[in-house]
Amino acid sequence: MFEAMVIACLMGNPEQCKAFYDTRGPYISMEICKSRLEEMRQHLLSVYAQTMLLPHSGHCGTPKQSSQEKVSV
Repeated sequence: MFEAMVIACLMGNPEQCKAFYDTRGPYISMEICKSRLEEMRQHLLSVYAQTMLLPHSGHCGTPKQSSQEKVSV
């Protein structure tokens, strides 16, 4: 099982980043998770177009029980 997470940073300021955790997963395969990462990146680009928040990287990892903020994108 895999969960998707995307890191997005403000253009021109790599010190200002935010992690976006998927709320749909976990996924049964790495391929499905990677597909979801791309979907999340595209959605973030459209939602944050005016703020210049750019998806920088993504990760598919093992699900963890945590209190981290999960964002449905």
